[in-house]
Amino acid sequence: MRISTICILGIVATGAGCSSDRAYAPPGTVLTDAQVSSDVAATAGAAAVGSLDEQTDFLGNAGVAPSRGTPGQPGGATTPPPPSGSNSPAPATLKPTCSYTAKTGDWTCAPFTNPRGQTVVMSYAYFDTAGKPMQAYSETNTERVDYHSQMDGPVGDGVNLTGVMHRKQWQTLTGLAGKEVTRTWNGAGISTDTTDHRSATESRHYAGVEMDSLKNVVYPQPRTQGSYPLSGQIVRVANYTATATGKTTETRSVSRKVVTTFNGTANVTIKSGSVTCTLHLDTRKVDGCVPG
Repeated sequence: MRISTICILGIVATGAGCSSDRAYAPPGTVLTDAQVSSDVAATAGAAAVGSLDEQTDFLGNAGVAPSRGTPGQPGGATTPPPPSGSNSPAPATLKPTCSYTAKTGDWTCAPFTNPRGQTVVMSYAYFDTAGKPMQAYSETNTERVDYHSQMDGPVGDGVNLTGVMHRKQWQTLTGLAGKEVTRTWNGAGISTDTTDHRSATESRHYAGVEMDSLKNVVYPQPRTQGSYPLSGQIVRVANYTATATGKTTETRSVSRKVVTTFNGTANVTIKSGSVTCTLHLDTRKVDGCVPG
């Protein structure tokens, strides 16, 4: 949960390139650079929306959404609804069992299952405007929350994109004290995922490691259903072994840097390698991929 860990991962996550890409692919190749970039964009888009979902879940569980949670009583707090148009059902009441440790200033929660069928283990800590730990959230005095999570479970839409992820994230939420206008998330994460992309003629399997950085993702306050980040980015560096099966079988190693840039609307730009696509935060779909 410490900031040093976030910084280290953030530096790593911005330093990788695409050295495994190839400039030429023989006729009939399935795993072309463009196809790989589009597939990785779809996976990264699902992960980006998943991060926003996780933040929403957390706000309710930690009592940091005053109209929906109970400050200082994390167990049993209700979560805000998912974004408008979300494929996820509106959650009932999540009931993580959490306990406070005065020595560390942390709330630590037992594993629970989120509305998307993923197992979550989380811990978090409140800090006042002077940077001192607090046991409970205060709308007036809490300035920052540090949040750490481990999440394991399914990803994708279950049709064209399916997979399993194992992710750890460290996030910091700031801008809480006093009368709020915006709230800002920063952080980093690392995942080991397997995903399958299916089309009419073949399937493409990706297995590897991703490193994520959340960079100044700003939400308006009050945050209401259908509101989206005003600005900021999620940067993902992915390294995979990709295997296509169909008429032929191909395997290659691939690396991509994927940047999702928020703009206050449901339709945001997601750039994967040399391909630029649109991520729809409301429907969770990635489409419109073009070179550039």
